[in-house]
Amino acid sequence: MINSRSDYETLVQNPNDKDINKVILFTKKEKVPPAIKALSAEFRDRFRFSIISLPEGKETEDALELKKDYEIEKLPRLVVE
Repeated sequence: MINSRSDYETLVQNPNDKDINKVILFTKKEKVPPAIKALSAEFRDRFRFSIISLPEGKETEDALELKKDYEIEKLPRLVVE
């Protein structure tokens, strides 16, 4: 889960993950969907899955900024870095 801008920066700039693609799910759900858990297990060490939760009325400023940075208009949305 990405809960802040610093979590996001850690994910993107992790020197141990330079060769691993990052997949970010923007969703209204507060928990990790089972499909994402399954994909994460299947593609371990090939894709790094992360979630930015945007439940209505509970969005954080950092999450809203990231949503704006990626030009996300509708949820859910997958982004591959």
